[in-house]
Amino acid sequence: MLARAPFLHISFFSVDEAVSAMAAYQIIEGGLPYRDAIDHRGPLTYFFYAAIFGLFGKGSMFPIRLTYLFLHLLVVTGVFSLSHKWFRSEEKANLAGIIYACISSSYYFSDGLAAHTEWLLTTSLLGAWLIFFKWTESRNSLYLMLAAILIGLASTSKQVAVLEMGSLGIGILLFQKRLNLGRVAYFALITAIGFMIPWLVFLTYFGQKAGLEDFLFYSWTYNVSYYVPALFAGARFINSAKLLGGLAIINLILFLSGLLAFRRFPHLLQTLRNPSTHKFELLLWTTSLAAIGMSLSGGRAFTYYTIPLVLPISLLSAHLIYNWIHLELPISGKQQRSLWIGVASLMVISFGNRIYHHKHMYGQDPSVDEYIPVSQYIEEHTNPNDHIFVWGFAPEIYFLSKRDHSSRYTFCNPLTGHIPAGNVDVANTDYAIIPRSWTILKGELQTKPPTFIVDTQPAGFKGYKKFPMSQYPFWQNYMEDFYLDSTFSSLYPSDSIRLYRRFQD
Repeated sequence: MLARAPFLHISFFSVDEAVSAMAAYQIIEGGLPYRDAIDHRGPLTYFFYAAIFGLFGKGSMFPIRLTYLFLHLLVVTGVFSLSHKWFRSEEKANLAGIIYACISSSYYFSDGLAAHTEWLLTTSLLGAWLIFFKWTESRNSLYLMLAAILIGLASTSKQVAVLEMGSLGIGILLFQKRLNLGRVAYFALITAIGFMIPWLVFLTYFGQKAGLEDFLFYSWTYNVSYYVPALFAGARFINSAKLLGGLAIINLILFLSGLLAFRRFPHLLQTLRNPSTHKFELLLWTTSLAAIGMSLSGGRAFTYYTIPLVLPISLLSAHLIYNWIHLELPISGKQQRSLWIGVASLMVISFGNRIYHHKHMYGQDPSVDEYIPVSQYIEEHTNPNDHIFVWGFAPEIYFLSKRDHSSRYTFCNPLTGHIPAGNVDVANTDYAIIPRSWTILKGELQTKPPTFIVDTQPAGFKGYKKFPMSQYPFWQNYMEDFYLDSTFSSLYPSDSIRLYRRFQD
């Protein structure tokens, strides 16, 4: 709460939040994500945002921030409970909860505070493992199906959560007393059915709303055919090293855990010979490896990709550090207390460093400084029912100006072929332009003509310096109905946002 409460007023820590907000608006208005507001993540986050906006009102990110604050408190409580079930130690559970709270609040500060889809993924997976342990106690197969349903729900938040099904399968094998082909087939069937239930719900929903084709394309085909392949193997390796290395260095507690894990590895290999006596630890390592796969699968060095890793790493760190201090160090109780103070100091230093570097946000909202003037100007010079179109990657302008978008392309990557962190340095990105996207744009602009067109390209936001509107034949003809707003232009330098107003009939 200390980490998050001072920043509840911030509008956007990430452009992804604005993308999710615009998709949520469409849901509230009876529309659909993907069909009416594009993105390529799973649908759960958009519906979660929509539920919050529906309950508390839209137009501000404050209810989102507040909801996520309490979501984090719920997750920390769940981490304590899961660790207690895993290790049967209240001290380890306390340590795991503290480590998770500090890392999730400070490891990459702005990403830790942003309402990313990865937090919903983490919450769902946490619930899945809590229910899994109910199965180990009762052997009621319904709990296995519920655990698989929650993993499926996590994958509707971010598709890579499907990797956790492998961990669930290993968990079933480790905790199964009598193993035979029939029981393995039975468990595989009920977990597969459970995993598919959330997806079947969304498939049915989008099918009934005539948005199934767009849902399948952007949630799966776009990722497989465009987003993921945009990076070469070398870039993926470098980005992976940046993510994991940076996470460990910035959070000194994880650096210590990494050293202990490296030291523990030879012993771990020996435990594989008798997994039944070390099943809790083996399952924890398995979930950690699955989380690493989730974090690195996108190939980007986006720090929030490592959020799914925080849950298993917090549990593993608590286990390794506690055992090292209490079982392996031949030191007195006084020396142990001093060592605990040292470990706590590492966490406080990391946490304090992140707080210090964001002191400029206390009482301020610098996250949207570059968008506020144009958004206010649009709001003052349009009617609530007017539409606008933003060229570039700045959906925050729709949100801040309180004006609806003329097209599903609330950001223009499908029109330009731009893929974040994938092809910024590539001379020609036409290969990644989505087929029929320009035809769709033309039809939507005719149906909902924009009063203003906002050109963010001169400012170069999010790598858009290389995509001037003038290089696209469509705009050369379409812009004949617009003129550069000289009154607004006087507020901005020539290398910043340009605003075009439609001629009055």
